[in-house]
Amino acid sequence: MKIYKYLTYPFVFFVTLALFAGELCAAGEARIKDVVVSNSSSDLLLYLEIDNAFRPDMEEGLLNGIPATFTFYVNLKEVRAGRTSEELVSLSFEHTLSYDTLKQQFVLEYSETGSSAVISDLSEAKTLMAGVNGLKVIPLAQLKRGGQYFLEVKARLQRKSLPFFIHYLVPFWSLRDYETDWHYVEFRN
Repeated sequence: MKIYKYLTYPFVFFVTLALFAGELCAAGEARIKDVVVSNSSSDLLLYLEIDNAFRPDMEEGLLNGIPATFTFYVNLKEVRAGRTSEELVSLSFEHTLSYDTLKQQFVLEYSETGSSAVISDLSEAKTLMAGVNGLKVIPLAQLKRGGQYFLEVKARLQRKSLPFFIHYLVPFWSLRDYETDWHYVEFRN
């Protein structure tokens, strides 16, 4: 009976650890969420957010004046029965966030529109940086009526490279860039 008691506690401990280890590891991973494919009167539009986009080291580097860049990849494919899918659109664009330490404000640049925004609040800057709001993917006239399509989206979260030899002075810079998994959305026109 004593042997059973000594085997039960370690077994319960390892089973509990195995159940919660996956959740703990996944809790800090960046992932794409709230993907919405919609349309205006003339274009197919994309909306999305990245959850857990900013890690503490990235936030610390940003506040020290080191820009951060999120690169978004968007592919639109037409599904064909019995044949390979045809790629209609392949887009990549960047959101770059930098902090002006003298003015104490954030500058967010959107490469897809060529616009920028000046923001004073870090949480607002992080929210705007990690979202895509109404990206024009393709004109609706190029989509077939009743056609089946799928959209795949991925984001790569990276820090801008530092000038020559400066990366040796910044200890957290050795951490690698990271990216989300592909997120797929199927829809009919």
